Amino acid sequence: MISNVSPQNDNSSTSKEEDTKISQIIMNRNNKSDIFKSFLTPKYQRHKLNLYDENLEVQFIKRMDGISLNYYGGWKKDLQDLAKAIKPSKKVRKIHIDCSEKWVNDRSLFHLGETFKRFHSLTSIELVFWDNNCKDITDEGLKNLGEGLKRLTSLQLILINLNGRKRVTHKGLRYLKKGLKRLTSLRSMHLDLGNCEGITDEALGVIGECFQQPAFSSLESIDFNFESCFEITGATYNCLSGDVEGFSRGFEALRKGLKRLSFLKSLKMNFEFCTELDNYGLYALSEGIKDHGSLKSIHLSFYKCKDITDEGVGYLSESLKGLNSLQSIELDFRDCYFLTDKGVNDLNKSLQGLGLLQSVCLNFRKCFSITNEYLNDLEKKFAGLKNTKIVW
Repeated sequence: MISNVSPQNDNSSTSKEEDTKISQIIMNRNNKSDIFKSFLTPKYQRHKLNLYDENLEVQFIKRMDGISLNYYGGWKKDLQDLAKAIKPSKKVRKIHIDCSEKWVNDRSLFHLGETFKRFHSLTSIELVFWDNNCKDITDEGLKNLGEGLKRLTSLQLILINLNGRKRVTHKGLRYLKKGLKRLTSLRSMHLDLGNCEGITDEALGVIGECFQQPAFSSLESIDFNFESCFEITGATYNCLSGDVEGFSRGFEALRKGLKRLSFLKSLKMNFEFCTELDNYGLYALSEGIKDHGSLKSIHLSFYKCKDITDEGVGYLSESLKGLNSLQSIELDFRDCYFLTDKGVNDLNKSLQGLGLLQSVCLNFRKCFSITNEYLNDLEKKFAGLKNTKIVW
């Protein structure tokens, strides 16, 4: 039985619209040949296939410009079979593989890397490994994957979801960095490291080193998730006295890296439940975006970052003053209970000076030292914007 087959024979508008329409095909073992034949004409070479078949004849995919594979429980084949079956193609530009419901380990990533070696013209890669079925992925797997990425030069978007991979550390990220060093036109980078227990400040340092490479200089959008990475701190401590000596080398590298991204338009970082993150980390981050005239959108979440105080918000506020192109800002300080009216006032003054600002979303829920007077005043001052949301 076959369902949701597109394109269908209809009297729809133009052939151009048909050519650009993304086809989603769900198949079982029967009656595949007729459908494949319908997609072998030049008219449909730009379509993407979304396939769910354990006996998939993936050699037909080489005619398409996009591959979208979702590994569900019914699949019996491993990524090794995929690597063997897919033939080299200059037409394939995009690959999306979701292995969340398929058992994947480091060896699987080796075969996935072998697959990437056959597609030198890739512009987009999206990989999702976030379910428990992918729990055996380690730094060695990222090394295998990085080897497969080394031949790519024209990648514009890369998305890797490693949420919950407890055995992934900064070493694995360093392997990925090496694999991406030949890129010339990367525009967007999404990396989900949420709930990765091995992620520390050193991992942020590797990311900062990436940003300092020429391969990443064209980045326009970055989206990183570090939720519940409890080892991220921001500060470095004296091993004898335990006193804070300054911000960590990892955050220092991140600061330098962000400074190099002169084309950056959108910044999104999630530090929710990074309960050890403090003002030093926020200072380094703030210095990294300071005077970034190209930035149009900022989304930062510090929910449950209990060590952030007015001092840290002051650093961020000072950095915002030079972002003259900023149009949208979203800041989440829920449960940062050391914040007071002073922090809100500093933020208010900085945002008031941004003439292009259209959207302001600020969350101060459970910041009990901030008075309603200041928050009401803040809400009134931004009431004329296209979108205003102040929560407390």
